[in-house]
Amino acid sequence: MQNAAQQGAIQQNLAARGLGGSGQEAAMRLIAQQQGANAANQAGLGVAANAQQRALQALQQAGQLSGQMGQQELGERQSAADIMNQLQYH
Repeated sequence: MQNAAQQGAIQQNLAARGLGGSGQEAAMRLIAQQQGANAANQAGLGVAANAQQRALQALQQAGQLSGQMGQQELGERQSAADIMNQLQYH
């Protein structure tokens, strides 16, 4: 949408200067199209970077959860061992 508006402004400006339909108009249109493509590319890169960041965060959280579960299991086993020791020695 912005690219179309930019191209319209270019066309009006060149027409006002008597250069409508010239090679300069074609060059300006190509530049405007390239700028639009560059903007779309940058937006796509931003989306991809955000997706990679979310994937990394998910992996980090999974690792933290795994560590917590391991600690919990270790604590449960230690508690069970303590109970067994108390039963045997009392």
